[in-house]
Amino acid sequence: MSSLTEQLFGSGSADGSAPAFNAAKKTNLDLFAVAPQVKKESRREKRRRQEEEALGVKSESKGKSNTLLDNVELIPVPEKESASRHAAPKRLRHALHRDNEEEKRTVFIGNLPNDIDKKEILKAFKDCGDIESVRIRNQALEEEREKKRGRAVRVLRGELKKGDQYSASGFILFKKQHSTVNALAKSGLVISGRHVFVTRVDDEAKSFPPQTSIFLGNLSYDTNEEQVWQYFVDHGVADVRRVRLVRDKETGVGKGFGYVEFAKPDSANRAITTRGDPLNGRDVRICHVTKDKKIASKKTQRREIRKNVNAAAVSSGPMKPGQQRAVRVQREVVDTPSWMGLATNPRKKLARDLRPLITDSGPKKSKRDAQRSRSGPPKKAPPKKPSS
Repeated sequence: MSSLTEQLFGSGSADGSAPAFNAAKKTNLDLFAVAPQVKKESRREKRRRQEEEALGVKSESKGKSNTLLDNVELIPVPEKESASRHAAPKRLRHALHRDNEEEKRTVFIGNLPNDIDKKEILKAFKDCGDIESVRIRNQALEEEREKKRGRAVRVLRGELKKGDQYSASGFILFKKQHSTVNALAKSGLVISGRHVFVTRVDDEAKSFPPQTSIFLGNLSYDTNEEQVWQYFVDHGVADVRRVRLVRDKETGVGKGFGYVEFAKPDSANRAITTRGDPLNGRDVRICHVTKDKKIASKKTQRREIRKNVNAAAVSSGPMKPGQQRAVRVQREVVDTPSWMGLATNPRKKLARDLRPLITDSGPKKSKRDAQRSRSGPPKKAPPKKPSS
């Protein structure tokens, strides 16, 4: 094949002189043709080519061949797959999505020191069973002076408030469910000079039962749980099960009220008698605890009970008069609480003999009836004259 110069200018003369330019001569070379696209080989193709070159196998890209290995059938070498391909994909769970199986293996720890380390919790509960993870929450942070950082970063940097007036809480996740029973038995354990309490994480366990719990008010903002614990021990009520003071999430300062649970209902009654005594410089206010709204909402409502009673009565077939009265009495028992009387029950008619107020001189008359009795019977209006 002739070169580009020979195609454009022709071959040179024998004496070596430059060829003469012939403008009329045409060439088959396309100067505006698109250059061929060169495909870059992938890592897999490059690795395979290198393996074939190492074995001396015929490579199509290079055009090399080896007659000794032409009839040899190559066995493909399986690629090493990562362990993550075989393992089941791990599904991330949002914090708002509840996992019932995980909650059964988790316990809540309260009244922890604010600057506690996870190693101390692992050391205290290692004999309860194999621990999967430990999480510490509600730690009060120092005031941020530099640029804003995330809460997790500040906790790792140790920017935590130190002092007895601050407290934290945490969760322990065990590998087996029966380990939580051993952890619950350690409620009241002293860690770093504080009585910690252990409960389950369900709503009923976290709430304070009205029979054995009291409400504390008018507390000083720097009051801690240990001072409340010692207050009732000094007053002869030593069976304190747990103390919870409500605190601000950001600053960790108390809001001036809290809750205390005792082991026996009698202890709660004796604790209420100590109201008005000073605690940390202020007269404490103590009263009974009302039932938690979350627990009360789970209880079957009276409307549903009445509906079930009616459905059961209808399904049993036609009723006799005696049965109808029994169902009606059952509805009244369901609808009317034990403390509700006649005057406070709007669904029950007032007895006829209780409507007038009975006195020694007879039924009490109203002002209007007294005026009528004095003036005599009402006069009849004269008949109208017929119009003409």
